[in-house]
Amino acid sequence: MCGSMSDARPVGDGSCDAIEVPGGVVGDGVGLRRLGECEGFMVYFNPVNGRLICERESDVATVLLEYPSLELVHGWSVSQRDLDRLLAVLPGFLASVVPRG
Repeated sequence: MCGSMSDARPVGDGSCDAIEVPGGVVGDGVGLRRLGECEGFMVYFNPVNGRLICERESDVATVLLEYPSLELVHGWSVSQRDLDRLLAVLPGFLASVVPRG
């Protein structure tokens, strides 16, 4: 499920959208939305470019995906097996955390 943003707080002088959440700073002026954890990856949505960022803290593996197509843009240190596993469960995960309009 989606991680709680209740512990989030603004970072800096308030002039940007960056927020600090448990585990680090999210946004850096972009306004990333933390969606939660999926298959060991923390999933963020970037509303500026409409992409998903999936980061695995244990080995700094990162996947950048288009949304909603989930087309791979780039992957860093992610095996094909791990990518396949992530892509197999990501649609269901997103359906549970992304509000319907």
